[in-house]
Amino acid sequence: MRKQGIGYLKQERLLNITVTLTLDTRRKGDKFNVCVRVNQNRKTIYIRTGLIVTLQCWDKLIASTGRGVTNESKSVWKVKEGQLIEFDRTIKEINKLREQNAFSLDALQKNMKGKSGGESLLALWEEVASSKKLGTAESYRIAAKCFEKLVGDIAFKDVNEEIIDLWEKEMEKFYSRTTIGIYMRACRVVINEAIRRNLVDVKKYPFGKGKIEIKKGATRKEEYLSVSDIMRLYNFLEQDVPMHWKTGYKFAVLRSVATFLAAYLGNGMNLADLARLEYNDYYFSTGKSCFRFLRTKTKDKSDNQSEVIVPIIPELQAIVEKYGSEEKLGGRVFDYILEDIVDEGLIRKRIAQENSNIKDRLEVVCKLLEMPQRPSMTWARHSFATNLTHAGVPERYISQAMGHSTSKNVTALYISEFPHEKMMQFNSFLLEEKREDIEMLPKNNIRDELKKMSKNELLSMFVELMNGEV
Repeated sequence: MRKQGIGYLKQERLLNITVTLTLDTRRKGDKFNVCVRVNQNRKTIYIRTGLIVTLQCWDKLIASTGRGVTNESKSVWKVKEGQLIEFDRTIKEINKLREQNAFSLDALQKNMKGKSGGESLLALWEEVASSKKLGTAESYRIAAKCFEKLVGDIAFKDVNEEIIDLWEKEMEKFYSRTTIGIYMRACRVVINEAIRRNLVDVKKYPFGKGKIEIKKGATRKEEYLSVSDIMRLYNFLEQDVPMHWKTGYKFAVLRSVATFLAAYLGNGMNLADLARLEYNDYYFSTGKSCFRFLRTKTKDKSDNQSEVIVPIIPELQAIVEKYGSEEKLGGRVFDYILEDIVDEGLIRKRIAQENSNIKDRLEVVCKLLEMPQRPSMTWARHSFATNLTHAGVPERYISQAMGHSTSKNVTALYISEFPHEKMMQFNSFLLEEKREDIEMLPKNNIRDELKKMSKNELLSMFVELMNGEV
């Protein structure tokens, strides 16, 4: 008796090439991709047709002959006919390449990519990605690669709830809920565009209530290090590392810890901003007491205040002196991250790699210090906000220090920056567990600031509000 799920729908041999319409059972699960398997000289490629079936359905496809009168048998045969068409497309492409003396498995796979049904979801995905800004485009392409790896390129006619649900379940084996949400939202944008172009039937739209609902990522409230944990990392910079560590590895680990701490003490900036941080005019004009930069993430958005001023407390200064570059107008503070790279695409790749390196090295240090956390660079930002909040620092300072938007708070646009002394005091709490009560700003400080404004200034402000200029 034939084992369930074993067998093929069609097979042909073309000299030393064997072409088989079969199941791709390399991954375990309840459902499998139907593919055209092409073998030559013991090398094999799998060209997915876009159909996903259970073993039971596969057996029905094998047994189907097109004869019979039941609705079910007619439906099964119709599906089988579609798969045989995909098989014939592959045979046709193989013969075409052979006639051109250009056949290879790589060439075949490249030519067949996106030819399922004549339209390609991934081709549109790339088109949509290319229309986005650099960072978003990169995120869309990573999501597309994940889709191609776990599902394959499919025709628009094969876009449905079942295939997106399968992709989501496959991703759950490898990715966090946050990452899955990012990838699924990118996919939704692409499918919305396909529907707008009438490439996908709106009735087959896979997202929405009662269908696939994109889950929100887990909150990151616990992804922070307390002041005491931060101090353990800071003190590690001056401690003896294991004797068996080689000199180069030792320096790399210490510098990664220092980079994490610099981001934390630098108002919780992310690595993209830390890598671009410069010794600019502001740094020298303030007597080397402050850094100023525009957040990479929001500097191009007109409705955000992306400028950040970082008071250089002594501990941050010590890290800059030991691990930073030479003070030079226009030079990067931590030039080891990007070196002399100026191309934005290469910069993003280098930052992504350095983020990974730092995470790996922090994990080594945390294990050595018997700390249960496994922080990444994003923890620096969460730790900055959390620890200052726990210290009782005004929320307005924390928001301003992190470069958060104040566009929704109109009066905040008219209030002066915190004085340097106050900024230094607040940031000193990043490394202090015990302290005297800080001088808190009055709750009605905004009202007080408005009272200080002249009638003309108030009138000017409200005129701007009425005209929508604020």
